[in-house]
Amino acid sequence: MEEKAVGRSPERDRLFSDCLQTGAAFCEQTENNNSSYFTNPGKCATLSKDQRKGGRQVEERRENFSRKRAAILAVLQNTKLHPTAEWVYAQLKPEYPDLSLGTVYRNLNRLREKGQAASLGTVGGRERFDGDVSPHAHLVCEKCGAVLDVPARMPEAADFRCIAEETGCRVRSASLAFRGLCPDCAGETGREEPHAK
Repeated sequence: MEEKAVGRSPERDRLFSDCLQTGAAFCEQTENNNSSYFTNPGKCATLSKDQRKGGRQVEERRENFSRKRAAILAVLQNTKLHPTAEWVYAQLKPEYPDLSLGTVYRNLNRLREKGQAASLGTVGGRERFDGDVSPHAHLVCEKCGAVLDVPARMPEAADFRCIAEETGCRVRSASLAFRGLCPDCAGETGREEPHAK
């Protein structure tokens, strides 16, 4: 998207830059000394002449949004629980009273799109997330729903090439998840006879 040389302000430039980074649509409309910057279909930020000069409200909103995203990522990276969005929300709500569950979901998806978090799919009807994006395997407990990191050989590029040669498919990524019982559900030994489902 190209920038058009129209009445510029620092706030307009920041909104335009945010749109370029996030892929959101951007258009501008000026009426009665107010500028409306449309950053998503149906949503816009309207700045009065005074706001264009100072831009405090827009800057505060942007900073708050960045702080929330950073907090969501920190919570995700500092737990081994492979949490749901609801769990992340519950952890952050006391510190961010204006946080909504929708904001958590949007930010988790944004972090996933940027490669800073991973979605493990749904377990027990809820999507689970991982802040560790390095290649590693998981075990999903069939009894309590816990998701654990487990040691296992992960598929490598040579495996992808082999699949491509044998099937004509193009493999972009792989994940490895085992199903069974976690140590708590399997008992003290944490072992159970393996079986195929």
